[in-house]
Amino acid sequence: MKWGHKALGVVALSIGLAWPHTAVAAPLADAPADLCATVGENAGFTRTGTLVTAVAIALAESGCNPSATGHNTNGTIDRGLWQINSIHTQFSNACTYDPQCNANAAYAIYLGRNSTFQPWVTYKTGKYRQYLDRAQAAVDRLGTPPTPRDRSEGDITGDGYADLTTVTAEGRLAVFGNGILVPGNNGVPYHGVSWQTDNTNWSQDAKSITTADVTGDRFADFLVLTSSGALQIYGNQSLINADHAPFTGVWRQYDNWSGYRKIAAGDINQDGFADLAAVTTSGKLEVFLNTKQVGDGQSPFSGPLKVYESGWGADVIDIALGDVTGDGYADLAAIRANGTLEVYGNGILLPGRGDTPFWDVTWQVTSGWNTVHDISLSDVTGDGFADLTAITSSGELQVYGNVIGHTKTDYYTGAHWRYPTWSGVHHVA
Repeated sequence: MKWGHKALGVVALSIGLAWPHTAVAAPLADAPADLCATVGENAGFTRTGTLVTAVAIALAESGCNPSATGHNTNGTIDRGLWQINSIHTQFSNACTYDPQCNANAAYAIYLGRNSTFQPWVTYKTGKYRQYLDRAQAAVDRLGTPPTPRDRSEGDITGDGYADLTTVTAEGRLAVFGNGILVPGNNGVPYHGVSWQTDNTNWSQDAKSITTADVTGDRFADFLVLTSSGALQIYGNQSLINADHAPFTGVWRQYDNWSGYRKIAAGDINQDGFADLAAVTTSGKLEVFLNTKQVGDGQSPFSGPLKVYESGWGADVIDIALGDVTGDGYADLAAIRANGTLEVYGNGILLPGRGDTPFWDVTWQVTSGWNTVHDISLSDVTGDGFADLTAITSSGELQVYGNVIGHTKTDYYTGAHWRYPTWSGVHHVA
């Protein structure tokens, strides 16, 4: 992504394999282009739409060299496969020199510019066109499409790694950027506040918070159930505001939510728009599907798709939505006063369910969770499975990595990261 003249020395290597003398030769591999095709598709560019163009742009920008660096005359630096400019401070050096994170950032920027490639000079000048055949060949070599991933919860920056939104002990709404890829962080995700409000009234004003992509732009928005009985949605403005501040104003407000006490958002039906689950003061669970489409200006939540009439009383401490099973559909987690953590697998596509997502508990831990007062589900590690973040009554922030890929039977067996000095933090999302 060029921001002025730069000197960029990149050698685009093509690896030719030695093939036996047969009548039909398999297509030759092209390691740089194949890398861009793979991570580009994982990020969201599609084989039938934008992926070929995206790969061609990366070839023109960097030769699809993940360590490519370009220095511009204005002092900015272009980094990695899609040459993400350093003006995008929400994407760290560690992210932009990581192939997948760079592709995620490129896709986020693409979406942020109304789904156009205008930020890339090689697109505007047409230079990318000379790489289209090579890009098409790389896309043609792709194997089975990747499993859909739900990044809708928690990812404020759009880099594919969930960030952490909290109401701090001082009463501020604050975002902790995910720095799990930063070498000096030693694989620990949260090290400091990347953005916070001046307003210190959030501890009084917020009953429940959640973050997920309500608007369908791949950036998590902020939803809050207020103490005055309103549901407010703050659209994510991090690519629009010069200082990358994400939540600067209410986008939609519902004034008749005094009968609710807990909310959680996530993509239940895999349409790219976050849906909403809410626990009522009368002991019900209500699920609202998002009825908004991109650009239609409608309010997203008009009425519940499904109402669970019982079982969601005062013993429910908190709920969360996120893709626990890794199938691209948000599952539901709940913690209860008896110390139980429950996961309700999303069965919305199963025969006989009548589009009802959460039928029964599919996995649980029956003790030890009574000290937790707030949870969230989001993909902290970037592996496509929602991890669980919890805040305890003793003031400890705990992040439980999802281990289903290793154990095949369990999801959350122990906290991978513990932050002991989070006393007074009211909510996590």
